[in-house]
Amino acid sequence: MLLTIIFALVSAGVTAGLGYWLGTSFGGYYAFFCFLIFPGTFLLLFAIWVLILSLWSLHLKQDYEAHHVDSLYFWVVKDTIYLLDILLNIHVRVNGKEKIPQGTRFVMVNNHVSSFDEFALLQSMPVPLVAVSKPENFRIPIAGGFLHHAGFIAINREDMKEGLKAIQQAIALLKREEANIEICPEGTRNKTDAALLSFHPGSFRIATESQHPLMIACIRGTKGISKKLVWHWNRVDIDILEVLTPEQYKDMTTGELSEYAFRKILDDLEAHEARA
Repeated sequence: MLLTIIFALVSAGVTAGLGYWLGTSFGGYYAFFCFLIFPGTFLLLFAIWVLILSLWSLHLKQDYEAHHVDSLYFWVVKDTIYLLDILLNIHVRVNGKEKIPQGTRFVMVNNHVSSFDEFALLQSMPVPLVAVSKPENFRIPIAGGFLHHAGFIAINREDMKEGLKAIQQAIALLKREEANIEICPEGTRNKTDAALLSFHPGSFRIATESQHPLMIACIRGTKGISKKLVWHWNRVDIDILEVLTPEQYKDMTTGELSEYAFRKILDDLEAHEARA
């Protein structure tokens, strides 16, 4: 958010000065020039920021494995995503926000329907929120290196050894109380007509082995954002369905936890579909 505030203040300053000069010079069209200058300046500042990140990323190791959350890189990721949310007109509403655990780190599991899910989560969830994500996301130009250095965790579900390593990394962050962990038990983005893909029970080991609260959430509204025009209002809802404490799930297996969370999210999706 800090970057957005800085860009907005600089844009406002440039608009006030340049708009007044142009309005005076060209017959008093002050409001018209301001309407053009503010968004133009904001976009120019964003372009400069992307250029800075591009040059910065050239010096980041792509095979870097972070064992801690680096506050600088996490800030870069979060604030850049917040800027993109502004430019893409993404507005997030969290339903059940009062259920979010306070004073402790937690594990968040949710459905996965779009690449913009993380845009909504990083805008609205307590920080730092570190996602456990597929390796392909860490090879995205510019972004990949920053994700690595910020502490985000790549999980290769096709390799049992590598998958276990990623789970242990997430558990370590929780035990050190460094970050909240977010993982999509579906394992991949849902590109089918089904409301929800089957869950991978191993995802729930992060909660059971770290003994932290498990927050079950459902995301709606991110699908299709990339196909809409930038001025289209993109409403995203995040429903916090339930938070299970370690005491509440201590007698459940990861398979039972997986089935419980799956049913919670599916019921929420079906309930909203029925009302639509």
